[in-house]
Amino acid sequence: VECTALCLSLGSNLPGNLRTDAHSLITKMMEISNWNPRSKMASGGVRLSALMVLGRICVLDDQDGFDLAKRVSPYAYEILTCCHKGLLSGGAGEPGHRVECVSTAWKLAVACRRSHDANRLMHGNSNADGGSNDQS
Repeated sequence: VECTALCLSLGSNLPGNLRTDAHSLITKMMEISNWNPRSKMASGGVRLSALMVLGRICVLDDQDGFDLAKRVSPYAYEILTCCHKGLLSGGAGEPGHRVECVSTAWKLAVACRRSHDANRLMHGNSNADGGSNDQS
């Protein structure tokens, strides 16, 4: 889990074709987390690991200060849907999967908030409703 998240983090700064494709990695992790829990491919905690990778990507910063939350936030709805489906599909024998679904959803909320704060700071402190910032 840690290695996959670090691969995305460190690979995001590489030039050209060497750059890690965040879109394909996030999409593949979401696909894996939605596999049928009774299938052979999903055995051995693969779905749980995919959710853990998505959660780790949400809260990981690289050494250059590049926040991966900005990369994850456009996929917030899809990742949240994966977490919801995981909560619904987790049987009585999979409490760890349900816990990781809630944990990933929480980390996603933190990532979206961090991304929103970073965008607000980058574009100034203008109000979202178009009003002025006059404090007088």
